[in-house]
Amino acid sequence: MIRNGDTAALTYVNVNGVPTSSTVTVTNSPYERFENLNANLGVFAQDRWTFPRLTLTYGARYDYFNASTPEEADQGGRFMTAAAQAARTNIAPVSCVPCWNDWSIRFGASYDLFGTGKTALKTSVGKFLGQQALGLASSVNPGGNQTDARAWTDLDRNGTVFDANGNVQFNEIGPSRNNNFGIPGIGTTQFDPALPRPTNWEETVSVQHELIPNVSVTAGYYHRSFQHLQYTKNTLVDPNADYTPFTIAIPGNASLPGAGGQAITMYNLNPAKLGIVNNVQTWSDLNSRIYNGFEMSVNARFGRRAFVFGGITTDRTATNTCDGPVTTAANATPSNPNNYRFCDQVPPFQTLYKASGAYTFPGEVNVSATYQARPGISVGSFYTFNSAIAGVALTGGGNLTVNVVDPTTQYYDYVKTLDARIAR
Repeated sequence: MIRNGDTAALTYVNVNGVPTSSTVTVTNSPYERFENLNANLGVFAQDRWTFPRLTLTYGARYDYFNASTPEEADQGGRFMTAAAQAARTNIAPVSCVPCWNDWSIRFGASYDLFGTGKTALKTSVGKFLGQQALGLASSVNPGGNQTDARAWTDLDRNGTVFDANGNVQFNEIGPSRNNNFGIPGIGTTQFDPALPRPTNWEETVSVQHELIPNVSVTAGYYHRSFQHLQYTKNTLVDPNADYTPFTIAIPGNASLPGAGGQAITMYNLNPAKLGIVNNVQTWSDLNSRIYNGFEMSVNARFGRRAFVFGGITTDRTATNTCDGPVTTAANATPSNPNNYRFCDQVPPFQTLYKASGAYTFPGEVNVSATYQARPGISVGSFYTFNSAIAGVALTGGGNLTVNVVDPTTQYYDYVKTLDARIAR
């Protein structure tokens, strides 16, 4: 159960030190929200066959998941219309959010390559299901949270929608343009009944060889692909027809590619579509996430519980979110063509280095250390602008944010960590 009180959050824009009209986000709180986990069942069977030089393992698993939202009732918040408040007095229950029946399989094989017991060739193939609790039922609960962006004018120029006592100044908040704000099942995200459970397939191939007793080397390739990727879509807004393109010039900066200053095409929502929302939690098999990785390691064990491990992993995860496009944190409007920018990302392969070791001295004094050098995160650069900078009236009077730099082209330096431990 989730219970929230009345809230209001603002975005304050200051151009050249002068307070200007901006937006304030209000919610339909207070509200109470309930979700039920009716079933989360998994049944599996597995077996193993052993031959002189070959071992086969295989199995299958059945999973059943069932969640729902019960009948609910709320008193309605002060920012909602009378019709919306009346509608919240009796919110109908929703079943099967979701109801999933899924099968998954696993297969593995290990082969003694030369019959000496020192070199093993291993491979595996498996289907895995995405984890699920009540997050999906919560996101589509008709009695859940709704937000409404309204015009805000800082009449007293104190830089906030609150007065000196912390009370909301309602005279600074404009009216809603969404007549359905707060109505259960309309302003909240809908659930696509055909939504399948997210899955992924993993395939691996590796070779392990014993160099000398207690010292082995391993090399492997790992591939994982994800299916049924979920995203939220506004079915009442067409990203290709309901937006008008315009051009924004990025400020010059020596740290940007080409020193900045380039022109970027952005898209402004047509005013007639402002507040027209019917968000649906659905999925795409055109969107993708694919992992490829190569790993090599050395593992050695000695007396006195001593060991040394070292390895390198070179990998990358390529993502494509161009079908939708999906909602991003930089621009939180679903079905927005601005999110097409850099939606297909194929980063370069990057390498992780790691090593660890431990040794137990007389007196049961244990000394261990771990070293790791991992690639730095992607360098991002974002430019946020309002109507005055854009040269066009941005629908809703808010701001837009554009990702200036391709996130797959620049990265911070390696992050190197050394952890040492002495214990007795």
